[in-house]
Amino acid sequence: MKGYGEIPVKGGFYAVVLAGGSGTRLWPLSRATSPKQLLDLLGSGSSLIVDTIKRVASLIKPKRSLVVTTATQLAEVSSHLEAASVKDGFEIDFIVEPKGRGTAAAIGLAALRVAEKDPKAMMMVLPSDHLIRPARALHTAIKAARGIAASDELVLLGVRPTAPYTRYGYIGVDSKSVRDVKGVRVFSARRFVEKPKKDAARRYVKSGNYLWNTGIFVWKAKRILQEIELHMPALYKELYAIRNGCSPESAYERIKDASIDRGVLERTGELKVVEAGFTWADLGSWASIKRVLKADKQGNVMRGTVVGKDCSDSLILGSGRPIAAVGLEEMVVVDTPEALLVTSLGRADQAASLAEAAVEKGHLSAVKPDGSIIKKRWGKIEELSIDTLSEVRKLTVLPGCSLTLIGRGDRSIHWLVTYGNARLTGPRTDVRLGADQSVEVADKMRYRLSNASRRRPLEMIEIRRGSALAKHYSGEYEEFE
Repeated sequence: MKGYGEIPVKGGFYAVVLAGGSGTRLWPLSRATSPKQLLDLLGSGSSLIVDTIKRVASLIKPKRSLVVTTATQLAEVSSHLEAASVKDGFEIDFIVEPKGRGTAAAIGLAALRVAEKDPKAMMMVLPSDHLIRPARALHTAIKAARGIAASDELVLLGVRPTAPYTRYGYIGVDSKSVRDVKGVRVFSARRFVEKPKKDAARRYVKSGNYLWNTGIFVWKAKRILQEIELHMPALYKELYAIRNGCSPESAYERIKDASIDRGVLERTGELKVVEAGFTWADLGSWASIKRVLKADKQGNVMRGTVVGKDCSDSLILGSGRPIAAVGLEEMVVVDTPEALLVTSLGRADQAASLAEAAVEKGHLSAVKPDGSIIKKRWGKIEELSIDTLSEVRKLTVLPGCSLTLIGRGDRSIHWLVTYGNARLTGPRTDVRLGADQSVEVADKMRYRLSNASRRRPLEMIEIRRGSALAKHYSGEYEEFE
């Protein structure tokens, strides 16, 4: 293959970081208002997403970094990254999905953006919540992958499995490497296995013919779009409809949830796998968190004010108040001001279902705590009181800013101005409100709320009532400015 293994000089190189997940398997620490990618789970002093971007910042030029997230997480993610110093002159662009629809839609949307900027561009795709050490080993693998992708190949980074973990994806590869690229072995992918059973995982590790799927990809933007068009034509159609002016909200209602692995990579015959030499872990469960944190002689990981006696192989995380534990074996205890998780290590993956059960029983503070502040580009939302039938919020809209609300048809919304001046526009509606004035918002309508002042903030109390509040606790505003 001509030029195989050489980094191309034509076309830019972009980083695409996927940051739309909610990380519910790490509940109660990870939740709607503080997803796991925004947390410092490893004690590094910075969040997982900041670590991810810093890790690859030296590989890309300014203005070539994209973060894909959802509308409900955009404000938190953008303000979080703005506060974190990545490197001088480094700028991050955001791609906003109305809702999460899996990695296929997220990567396709990012590839469209990159191809529009630079038709010859190449992109690397990185999850925002993984452990990778050391960074130089990642750089070596990425550079090798770029050389392969220059020949229109699709490239995935794999790592040699160290144990038969069943929560990871495995890639079956040729027994002999296709070739070495600057000392890095490259294979052709033969088989994908997602979360195998224990016996199968043991066979894969012993065979030496399987690698862990890291979810890190390198390819030309136009090349992956061609594969999406071939193997996922319905998704391709909706992505191009968005590019041509279709409402993203409308298009995403028709897009089915799918991963790029199942939608494209398992169907193509063009995938190459670079065997990377870094230590890797997908931090998607409490078991994986325990494995990567330093344990004491008894195998315990304890953080916070913890007093333990005769405990072994347990993870105990506190958040302020003292925790006393006696005789725990292979247990997980995670304490937050809003919720306490106690589970065996082997069943810790069920944390997500427990969070859903808490919501169904009316304990919304377990997933969206009272008093939490959600930052938005237009201002902020402060949760004052929540239960299954009502929510009370304080909205602060910055001078000259506005937001758009779409009624869902299952609740009533009442706004009371406490400070400043507001303008509300909508179907047959154009009213101005001052302090102590209020308005009832008709349901199933689109409204625009604006701060009429360019000098003072607007403060309002919002009261919501309805039987389906618990199902939409992750966010309500469809647009913000």
